[in-house]
Amino acid sequence: TELGLLTKLSKLFLEYNELTGRIPDEMGNMAMLGDLHLHQNRLTDPIPSSLGNLKELEVLYLDHNYLTSTLPSELGQCESLEELYLQSNRLTGSLPVDGLWDLGDTLVDLHLDSNAFVGTIPPGIARLSELEGLYLNNNGFTGGLPEGLANMTNLRAAMLQENNLNAIVTEGVCSLRDTQGGELEVLQADCETEGMDGRPKVNCSCCTDCF
Repeated sequence: TELGLLTKLSKLFLEYNELTGRIPDEMGNMAMLGDLHLHQNRLTDPIPSSLGNLKELEVLYLDHNYLTSTLPSELGQCESLEELYLQSNRLTGSLPVDGLWDLGDTLVDLHLDSNAFVGTIPPGIARLSELEGLYLNNNGFTGGLPEGLANMTNLRAAMLQENNLNAIVTEGVCSLRDTQGGELEVLQADCETEGMDGRPKVNCSCCTDCF
């Protein structure tokens, strides 16, 4: 595709169209690209790993498409990335163990909600020390919460609901709440009581909303 020849382009806005097909691999050649907005289209197929070549990329909006397969760990090579919006696609599989979590110095917003991710939430996610918005809701995550979550002191919103987590929100995480002097204003989880024994899937004493 000729898009790959636009090596000096810094911003590309193609959102809210009827674009179909896959994201071209050649987009990884757009070395100066800082903003890529492809959300609200009908794009399909996997996210190309070549996007990891975009060292200047700060904003990546691929949400509300029909993207499939797993989350490429190569996105962790986008060393300037601040906002990653991948919600409302058809992404599957487990989150990468490494790679993406190397963005601890830059990433502020991570939207992975409303996909079909499974497996546990990787411990490496706690390395995203600058993260303010963590959106993992409406997936199929299982297991507990990473212990390092309590060290993510910049968190303002953590959406964990509508998963299959079986977890305890620790006192350390609760200490991040704005009511305790932290930054965390919104904390949502599957902490509604359910079943014959009335036990919630997630034991949370400080959540702002229970589902």
